[in-house]
Amino acid sequence: MRPDIKRVVILTHGDPGVAREPLERSLTLLAEREIEAVVPDNEIEKHGTLLKRLGAVRVVAGGNDLDGV
Repeated sequence: MRPDIKRVVILTHGDPGVAREPLERSLTLLAEREIEAVVPDNEIEKHGTLLKRLGAVRVVAGGNDLDGV
């Protein structure tokens, strides 16, 4: 049996417009299931307004911060 998923890393397309709707749906689904979403800081640059509005993400500064994710 697989263990429950506790956290996921979100990485999106370089063009914010391509990922906006799927990102919002994904984050809503993750929040409903109490799964933590982790994003590198460059995702805040692309989707800051959406990520802040949904408030369901933890920002990491770089690849080293993704250890254990």
